[in-house]
Amino acid sequence: MKKIKALLILLTLAVLSLIIAGCGNSVAKEAAVKKVIRPVEYQKVELKKVDFTYGYSGTLEPNVSTNVSFRIPGKIENIFVEVGNKVDEGQLLAELDKTDYKLQVKAMESNISQAKAGVSSSLAKVSQVESAIASVEAQYSEATSSFNRIKRLYQNNNVSKADYDKAKAAKESVEAKLKQVKAQLAEAKEGVENARARVDFYQSQLELAKLKLSYTELKAPMSGTIVKKDYEPNENISAGRPVFTLDGNGGFEVKVFVDENLISKIEEGQQVAIEVLALNKSNLQGRVDEIGRQIKGYKGNYPVTIRITKGLKELRAGMTAKVYFSFSEDKNKLILPVSAVIANDEGNFVYTLSKFSDGYAKVKKVRVETGKLNSKGIEILNGLKIGELVVTKGATQIVDNQEVRLLN
Repeated sequence: MKKIKALLILLTLAVLSLIIAGCGNSVAKEAAVKKVIRPVEYQKVELKKVDFTYGYSGTLEPNVSTNVSFRIPGKIENIFVEVGNKVDEGQLLAELDKTDYKLQVKAMESNISQAKAGVSSSLAKVSQVESAIASVEAQYSEATSSFNRIKRLYQNNNVSKADYDKAKAAKESVEAKLKQVKAQLAEAKEGVENARARVDFYQSQLELAKLKLSYTELKAPMSGTIVKKDYEPNENISAGRPVFTLDGNGGFEVKVFVDENLISKIEEGQQVAIEVLALNKSNLQGRVDEIGRQIKGYKGNYPVTIRITKGLKELRAGMTAKVYFSFSEDKNKLILPVSAVIANDEGNFVYTLSKFSDGYAKVKKVRVETGKLNSKGIEILNGLKIGELVVTKGATQIVDNQEVRLLN
């Protein structure tokens, strides 16, 4: 019996020893946990310039797009391009039936030949009349000399009145004939001018006919891509009716509608970032090309046109793009990384650092009032002072008054 009691006592002592040992280990482990020193990063509280970014969506459109049409009416004979084809400036796109326009050219060429023949005939007549004038002028000179001689003799009573009258009549007859041939010369010269005017007129008509003939060929006014075709061969078309729509290679633009609170901050020439969702491209660049002065649309927003200046290679008209406008606030603000601010049911707080010693410090939990998010972090309105040091990384792993190891 005594042996059994002794054995029980020994067992009890052994169990107590194990319990005490276990408790000791728990206390040691707890102490070890409490002694864990978390690493953190921190930064000094400073005032910073704040950038705000606003995004607006729009649709890509070519900078230059034009309808291509014939200047004259006719029947389409050939079409050489299709939708999607890339074309160069001056490339032949389509042509009309040339028959009627070629006939007009030939008719004008025939009229010019006849008019030139008329000029030659008129010049020959001028030459003929000029020869006649030379002959009559010689006769007039002789008649005038004879009359003057007879006149002197008559004044000296050396010839009769009949001889005087005869000489005078002869002179006057030749003089009248000279006036007549001179009038004929003026008429002949006028005929030459009229004939030459007809040549000039038909020459201009020939140029017009040739121009119309050239208009039977429809050529690309610029390099670009055919995006629409409205006619087929053998169809009749009026002058000015679009045959194709051609988008130029000058790039793209996107129009967005900006609300009235922001429009006053946007300036022409301002650089913007552009994202094209279909291509997953966010590295495009553009500039503000035009700012609308009048509200459009049911929401009362202002149209703003942005010309894309970089990253054009894969773009297509009609793609959806998002334009990002970035602005800086006039006043510097206290900004912290979002990772520095911890939120719970009681509000927002940060950890400040104090009691520095050999790369270690104590943290203090500080309540803060936050403002807007921006591209650099979150605005702190109240709770911190400039120059304080705040934990920016590792804040979720620490508690108030804990010792931490400083990484930076």
